[in-house]
Amino acid sequence: MIAAHVRGSHVHILVRADQAIGKVVNELKAWSKRKLRKAGYHIPKVWTVGGSKPYVFTDAKLREKIHYVIHEQGRMMEHYLDKGFR
Repeated sequence: MIAAHVRGSHVHILVRADQAIGKVVNELKAWSKRKLRKAGYHIPKVWTVGGSKPYVFTDAKLREKIHYVIHEQGRMMEHYLDKGFR
């Protein structure tokens, strides 16, 4: 994971992966749902179908996406930023 920003109603996650993007999204959703259930949140429907899945091919675009995920989501709630991507 490169960066993540958790909001009250959604999450932004920026990852580097060697798998198909659909598989990565499905695995992130499944893992997150299990963690929510274990923490006692039994919301009937956690995720919507799909999600934004843009690819990033340049360092400049990666920096832009990191900035968007960390700094352009409103008031800071919870976030993660890999220190190697500053």
